[in-house]
Amino acid sequence: MYDYFLVLETEAQWLELAAELDCVENLSIDVIGTIYEPFGEELVAIDGFHVNLRTQHQHACLEALIGEYCIDPPVTPYRVWA
Repeated sequence: MYDYFLVLETEAQWLELAAELDCVENLSIDVIGTIYEPFGEELVAIDGFHVNLRTQHQHACLEALIGEYCIDPPVTPYRVWA
């Protein structure tokens, strides 16, 4: 399996990118959106719109489209694949 962790600036940016992902077969998409973390007694939004992708095989087409949005896998991910 190949997992990709994306951070885009906005949901609109994600929707534009998602429309181009038809080149990838068997793509699983987990749209997380905005992540909030506790800060004192409040929840504070972390910058970015977060999306996880999973494929069974590497796809040059996918990697070319998402490369600028990929981040290193988080040490403690907000959500994981079952």
